[in-house]
Amino acid sequence: EKGAYLKNRYPDRVLWYGAIDLTDDPRLVMAKLDQLVQQGCDGIKTYPVGVNQITGQVGGRIRIDEEKRTFPIFEHVQKRGIKHLAVHKLVGYTGPETPAFGIDDFYRAAEAFPELTFHLVHAGWLMMDETAELMQARPNVTAVLEGPMLWSIYDRSSFDKLMAVLLTRVDIDRVIYASTSPNQHPYWIVNQFFDWQPPKDSG
Repeated sequence: EKGAYLKNRYPDRVLWYGAIDLTDDPRLVMAKLDQLVQQGCDGIKTYPVGVNQITGQVGGRIRIDEEKRTFPIFEHVQKRGIKHLAVHKLVGYTGPETPAFGIDDFYRAAEAFPELTFHLVHAGWLMMDETAELMQARPNVTAVLEGPMLWSIYDRSSFDKLMAVLLTRVDIDRVIYASTSPNQHPYWIVNQFFDWQPPKDSG
């Protein structure tokens, strides 16, 4: 409701991504998509893990390249005129035992839907080199730096490494600033970023 209100109140200043739960019943997901489009959303955001909003219990996990499950939803997204799909990844990723949190499922999904732009949210938090390889292979994948932007204040060495990877290996126009403003006021992050200089030994 808050997102719809802000988009309606400030249409030229707000880009609103409506959230869907890919682990939910596909019919409910389709209905939710229709509702979000009617409310004016600019894009769709989803997570690899479902959470019951009443109990707080973690539910199902899903990869975005599950053709029978996710591809019909992505087709519906396209039919409704939505071109941007953001997927939260990487935070807490521990390897093959939690595949839904990895990024290898972007390859098939991004290839199957070249007209969709897939936003990898929390890009760079982990697997920096793998993220660069993915973006090199799939031109419709972007890196959204929600989380790692905090490193410009709290973990400069990791931020230096991340920027070195992104600035030298991917199209910088596909690297997207994100403030993580619930955790830190954007003012401090923006100013730290403007003041940032690559280390002299970074090449």
